[in-house]
Amino acid sequence: MSALEVYETLRKIGASFGAEVVGTKLGPLRSTVSVGVCFGDDEAKSLEQLLLGADAALYAAKRAGRNRVATAETAGNGAYREPELLFA
Repeated sequence: MSALEVYETLRKIGASFGAEVVGTKLGPLRSTVSVGVCFGDDEAKSLEQLLLGADAALYAAKRAGRNRVATAETAGNGAYREPELLFA
């Protein structure tokens, strides 16, 4: 699966998830989505490295605002691509 295909899949999931409104005693509650993704590459030697990359990307997405996805450039080094808006 390419990075673009992953983004499109995440965008659809995020839009669907964000469209759900939960009624509460205090009024309607909307959810938001932050996603961090790390793709395996030659430098990713273990699942732990992939998870570290995804975790760094997740926190980058959260810092960038609501409904964002960020992808780790290389597993475990903390570098990530600029977070992108999933949906408005």
